Amino acid sequence: MKNIFIGIFFLFILFSCQSEYNIESSNNSYLDVNVEPDSISLEMIRPYKKIIDNKMNEIVCFNKLDMHKGNPESLLGNFVADLCIQKTSSYNHIDFCLLNSGGLRSSLHTGNIKLGDIYKLMPFDNKMVIVKVFKEDILDIFKYIEKKGGDPISKLRIEIKNEEVINHNLNFKKDTFYILTSDYLASGGDDMSFFIDKEVNNLNLMLRDLIIEHCKDKDSITSSLDNRIFIHE
Repeated sequence: MKNIFIGIFFLFILFSCQSEYNIESSNNSYLDVNVEPDSISLEMIRPYKKIIDNKMNEIVCFNKLDMHKGNPESLLGNFVADLCIQKTSSYNHIDFCLLNSGGLRSSLHTGNIKLGDIYKLMPFDNKMVIVKVFKEDILDIFKYIEKKGGDPISKLRIEIKNEEVINHNLNFKKDTFYILTSDYLASGGDDMSFFIDKEVNNLNLMLRDLIIEHCKDKDSITSSLDNRIFIHE
């Protein structure tokens, strides 16, 4: 049923009243599509449009402040990464969460947050997974974060100086670590090659659903910056 609903939702977008569209593909690139509105198709989807409009306009929570993505950390990135850790707290062996800023497709503005706002923020059906990595992979992750200038993380704190991580909160006395991330990134997406060919536990939890559940549970949401990625000038 959920897949049917999502399909109808994107069909409605495709046949809306504009003649030029940007469709986001699963690998985060864009496809330009030019199509003329078709009156028969628009009439066919009219009853579904009403259902979708009602659903997407459902208020799920109140946002106390504007959240945008950015580097080295951001209100939006911290919010999403932190809720992922909170919603998977039963997996107590998770060392930290790592996501990518590119996967966050819009901002969350102050005021009422509608279901449609969450779909705009996370339009992909990415599922959460736990990846088992080794100490040398952690060093590669540090280099990746340094190169990117930051990405959404939670439970991990790193200090960077002269393009090197000089301090962190991980226990390097152990050899293996468990990282919460998305299935897209676990497959090497966004150049996260350190995840390729690693042991993966698929939690069968969609990232978008976690965001929706968190918002509904909290009634009002907020975020903060806490120097979890601190870069010396």
